Amino acid sequence: MANVFWSHSNHYHHAAARKYRAQRLPTQPQLHRIQIVSFSSSSRNRSSDQTTFSGFREPLDTSSWKPRVSRRWTPMTIVLICVPLLTFGLGTWQVQRLGWKRNLIKDLEHKMSIEPITLPRQINPTVVPEFEYRKVKLIGRFDHSKEILIQSRTRDSELGYHVITPFYRDDGGDPILVNRGFIKREFKLRASRPQSTEPRSVEIIGMLRKQEKKSIFQPGNHKNLNQWYFVDIKEIAEHLGTTPVLVDAITYANSGKLNELLSNGIPIGRSSQITLRNMHATYIATWYGISAITTVMSIMLFRKPLSGRSIFAGVQ
Repeated sequence: MANVFWSHSNHYHHAAARKYRAQRLPTQPQLHRIQIVSFSSSSRNRSSDQTTFSGFREPLDTSSWKPRVSRRWTPMTIVLICVPLLTFGLGTWQVQRLGWKRNLIKDLEHKMSIEPITLPRQINPTVVPEFEYRKVKLIGRFDHSKEILIQSRTRDSELGYHVITPFYRDDGGDPILVNRGFIKREFKLRASRPQSTEPRSVEIIGMLRKQEKKSIFQPGNHKNLNQWYFVDIKEIAEHLGTTPVLVDAITYANSGKLNELLSNGIPIGRSSQITLRNMHATYIATWYGISAITTVMSIMLFRKPLSGRSIFAGVQ
């Protein structure tokens, strides 16, 4: 009987203790299912429904969100628009250059077809550019003691010099300059080429030349040191005491004869034919082709609809 009493008593005390602890413990909050919305630009994150169970959360502050919407006028599109305009302008410019080059070739062919003329006794240097590449006939002698060598000249990939010598005409006309042509480097000294310095009267067929433009890569002349790198007609004429008129001598010979002249140190003049490079038609096709391709690309770009999506920046 005593055991039964103590058993009921213990059961009563345990129940009272559980009730007391339950009253002192805080009430657990009810869990709510909250859906977290993702603002990521990834399509996978937008399509998935991510859920979590948590306690109370403060609402997100969206005031700092800045939508970045796709735009058509980007630096790339501006460049893509400028390229066809620029290349079209270059193609049109090459059309004009093609017409100029054809007229120049036609004029040169006409000058090459007519007979050489005799220079007047007194020459006006200012009118020489109008007669450039016109063939002239000269009779007289060279003053080899005053010749100068234009350095850094090549012929068939061989380095050498051009020989410019004062020429005194038999008719008593003004002395002029004659570019006799190319010699090898080994014949720099006049004593090494006696056949080219004979003091006799000669007949020369040549072409009148105007002042050529100096390249920025060409060094200047040093007349005090007798070092010449550029054909400055006026400077050379003042140095040698002649009229500032230059004639390029023409050498009429086959390849075998030219090799013989070279081996004896005799200057080889220019060819009687002038070949001008005319690549303007190729340039026209290139520039207009690029213009057409980039124009099509620009049209395709602007016909493509915008995506309409807003990409939010600054979301943590």
